[in-house]
Amino acid sequence: MIGLERRWAKDVLSGFAAAGDSDQGDPRPRLVPQPGEVNFLEAYEGMIHNGTFLSGIGMRVALTFAALSPLWLTGRPTRFGSLPGDERAALLDRLLHHPVFLVAELTLLLKLCACMALFRSAGLRARSKYDVSEGDPSPEAAETGSTRPEANRLPVLHEGQVTR
Repeated sequence: MIGLERRWAKDVLSGFAAAGDSDQGDPRPRLVPQPGEVNFLEAYEGMIHNGTFLSGIGMRVALTFAALSPLWLTGRPTRFGSLPGDERAALLDRLLHHPVFLVAELTLLLKLCACMALFRSAGLRARSKYDVSEGDPSPEAAETGSTRPEANRLPVLHEGQVTR
């Protein structure tokens, strides 16, 4: 993967998680990823290298469409990465609702990749309480994020050794 593709992947995928304005009463501040908390590039590379050849091409086409969208969608000769976060999010929203099915679906593919990156972050999952049901009183659930205490006792294979 070349440097340009890496930069585009970071810029575009991070646009799906635009920062909220906590000073203005934004209800999302706990869900906004902290700098360096989410590795969007790792998720993108994982989808490229672990998928089929055609899915890799699809990811790259999707990324190219999105990265060049300021030019072809708005007519502004600017880089996607140079746009402020709220403009990136608005542009991605326009792409998701684009009347051309291919554009909307390719953008949805990128959104899926961004979601996978976001939910790889244990801190973000814990802050969102994604892994904890609202009625789960167990302290284990609060600490580990699991609503199934029995899952915490399953054997784990680590470096060739089974641990509990």
